Amino acid sequence: MPARAPLVTARAVLALGLLAAGLAVALLLAGGLAAGAVLAVPMGHWALGALAAAAAALVVRWLLLLRVPPVRLTGIDVRAAEQPALIALVKLVAGRVGAPAPRRVCLVAGVEVTAVEEGGVLGLGAHPVLGIGVGLIALLGVSELEAALAHELGHRRAGGRAGGLLHRARAVLARASAPGRGGAIGAPFRRLCAAYLRATLHLARAQELQADRAAIQVAGAAAHLAALERAARGAVLFTAFLADEVEPLVAEGHQPENLYDGFRAYEAELTEQGRSVALERELARAPAEPEGLHPPLAARLAFARAFPDAGRPRDARPARSLLLNAERLERELTARVAAERAGERPLAVVPWAEVGARVYGPRVERAGRAYAARVAAEFGAPATGQGALAALLPTLERRHDEAAALVLDPSLASVPVDDRTRQVERIVSHALGALVGLSLVERGGAWRSEIGRPVEVALGRAVVAPLHVAEEALADRSRLAEVVRRAVETPQDST
Repeated sequence: MPARAPLVTARAVLALGLLAAGLAVALLLAGGLAAGAVLAVPMGHWALGALAAAAAALVVRWLLLLRVPPVRLTGIDVRAAEQPALIALVKLVAGRVGAPAPRRVCLVAGVEVTAVEEGGVLGLGAHPVLGIGVGLIALLGVSELEAALAHELGHRRAGGRAGGLLHRARAVLARASAPGRGGAIGAPFRRLCAAYLRATLHLARAQELQADRAAIQVAGAAAHLAALERAARGAVLFTAFLADEVEPLVAEGHQPENLYDGFRAYEAELTEQGRSVALERELARAPAEPEGLHPPLAARLAFARAFPDAGRPRDARPARSLLLNAERLERELTARVAAERAGERPLAVVPWAEVGARVYGPRVERAGRAYAARVAAEFGAPATGQGALAALLPTLERRHDEAAALVLDPSLASVPVDDRTRQVERIVSHALGALVGLSLVERGGAWRSEIGRPVEVALGRAVVAPLHVAEEALADRSRLAEVVRRAVETPQDST
């Protein structure tokens, strides 16, 4: 059962008191040691004075570690004149939550709403900056975005003023105790900070539920539930989307026109495949991370469902409709995301509709030609897709996969024998798929792809996914040659 708001406030006050007491003791200790050093020297206790001075310097050094570099949100700063509807919603939600309106609102690339503090010490005197992920805007309706904003802004009010200050102080301590900060000298300080963070973790999770309560009060339980589920799923999907669709493009020297057009299509495709529903079930069963700030998603959903439906009207408009010049903003953030991954390399812009023909397919085809050349050199076969397949299939049918993999990728020889299993599986599967694709292209096929699906070859009215063919063939070796031959010899008028 989540702690009630007054109890959360009381515990926040106690936690802040302990933190203040610890800082006061550290300051007194540093002052006392410094005074002792000053007094010891005139009395001729040079060694004792030097030791006290060194100890005072060490304590001061630890305290200075609290001066963490400010967190700067990188994205596109937006103002009321540029995005009146979005800024009006942020101010409206801040007023309903009872939190100060953010001094700065920044559109960031990901699938989150995040508030950071700029300025101040341990949260005192700081002002909030709000980052809103364009990836999240792509997934939510207006009421759901309202709930997400209310939750994040609600952190400053969860547990009253003391709770808000504790939330900000914990954020500073987490950064101050980052691994390696302060070197070996800072190790005791990092351990003390980590101990304090562990001791207040349960309270921090209770504050998360109080922030959820604020979201429910502002936007309604239904909107908050939908926002929780879509944000949790979207964060995982966005990470997978970047790995599956964007990073391979950047590796080939390209970037998409609009990252978020692709993400919306990726999410829709995975939903159609049923993978999004499976992911939601998996997320709902996942426990909280041991050091994670948020309670388990299942606990947050159960907490929200305990609130009665107040019949609050729900604004089902896409949150993206709040943005003026949404396409321009998305393209600008796309360029930033791609540049972060590319470094100094120039990137060519490619529309999503042309990615298969211009990037993914040719990459598989190049790999197929390299595999075909190696097979030809080893077996004396023609250096074509069909020639290489004819020479390679008998070896794979006999399950001599490692022997085949050593031909296909000679670098495997440098991998210890005991560590080769996964490498062999990857090499054989990729090579078989690439050779199937090359064979189809040699017959006049054309590469194509759809977001969230494997690269395909279109030959007349037939469409074949070579990498899927390889998986199917290798799963049943008794049908391996049949499956490959059926794919490679696909009539052009088949569907």
